[in-house]
Amino acid sequence: MSDYPYVYRWKNNEKRKTLYGKFCKIVKQCSKNSVVVQFEDGGKEIVSRYSIQLIIPYKPSKLQGVE
Repeated sequence: MSDYPYVYRWKNNEKRKTLYGKFCKIVKQCSKNSVVVQFEDGGKEIVSRYSIQLIIPYKPSKLQGVE
């Protein structure tokens, strides 16, 4: 798995639009569903836990291609 297993998913204001789609990792969990995340470029932000999404690696089905 990647060193940055999460991706930032909110883009409802100008600051969040600049963070949208960037890969990040959780550095510290805070209270009230807030987390400190570090992005690939080294920047750190305090964001809502709901604003990031875990990237699930693709695993093909064993039945793929079977009819």
